[in-house]
Amino acid sequence: MDDIIILDTNVWVYSTKLMASPLGAALASAIKRNSYVIAIPEVVNGEVQKHVVKHGLEAVEKIDDNYKIIETLMGKRDDYKVPDETSFKNRFSERLSELGLNCFSIPTTLSMYKNALVRVINGTPPNGMKNQQYKDSLIWESILFLSEKSDVHFITEDKGFFKETSPNRGIAQELISELDSLKNKVYVYYQTKTFLDEISQSLPPINREIITSKISEYIYPKVIEEIEKKGAFFEGMSGKKVALYLTENPSLIAVDFSIIYDLSNVIPLNEKTGIPAIRKVEGSCMWNIGSQDIENLSLRSHKTYDTDGNEIPGFGHHILGVSNITIGRKTIKYKLKTPFK
Repeated sequence: MDDIIILDTNVWVYSTKLMASPLGAALASAIKRNSYVIAIPEVVNGEVQKHVVKHGLEAVEKIDDNYKIIETLMGKRDDYKVPDETSFKNRFSERLSELGLNCFSIPTTLSMYKNALVRVINGTPPNGMKNQQYKDSLIWESILFLSEKSDVHFITEDKGFFKETSPNRGIAQELISELDSLKNKVYVYYQTKTFLDEISQSLPPINREIITSKISEYIYPKVIEEIEKKGAFFEGMSGKKVALYLTENPSLIAVDFSIIYDLSNVIPLNEKTGIPAIRKVEGSCMWNIGSQDIENLSLRSHKTYDTDGNEIPGFGHHILGVSNITIGRKTIKYKLKTPFK
């Protein structure tokens, strides 16, 4: 059997938007290119549906609130249509059909329930002290079950699967001990980017400097101007990392970036004297090879640090999910939600 891949709920919903974000499109392309089969544990299926509804209705509420502001200011507004709860609830199954990837469901057996409960009681990973993770324990039991058939690749954003909840230290020792006796191999990746970095790919020649310059141009008003309004000075870019990934669309490359800017005269809260600092911005976007421009740009976080690496409160934030940056009001030139041929 082909290798199996499992995504946890956060990967499905928040970091890849049902594989419709830039990194999501790269992930779908990698899965198809490597002939992986997607396994969806029963608990993941239920959680994804629940969180799509929650995430979607929260977005609808924001739209409604902002349209009320427009109506108050302008005395009128046009009609608009947003999905209802049922539409959000059905979206996951629809999206799987659109992707056209090889998927199958994993029912939760009585044995999985019992073994997961033992993990919770004993506090073994992915559980911890005062950190009961029954749903993650069920996912792990599904992984062990599937490892009897094939190698399994698991992408998660839950740190409970790693040593001392630190992904940089590798899988938790208790889980490694279990994997040693398995028929096939199990690979655990923290976040989608880590998985994509492990997948070999042949990229066309691309000037990363142009991409970095374009990204910086678009994010400047969002992450630098707000710092300058507080009296700080922008001293220029001092570091960058740009990772590129293939998508099913040959004219679009998924981009994951981390850019560092030098700042001066940053005044921390409750302080009077400005200090030098750095501004670290992380996010993703699409690079359109044809137009040589950025599309679908979104940020994961933008934070400010002092020279000792300590975050300076009030000068940035981590964003749960992503924060989109509008690049003009123009026709979208690509579709990430169409079927993969």
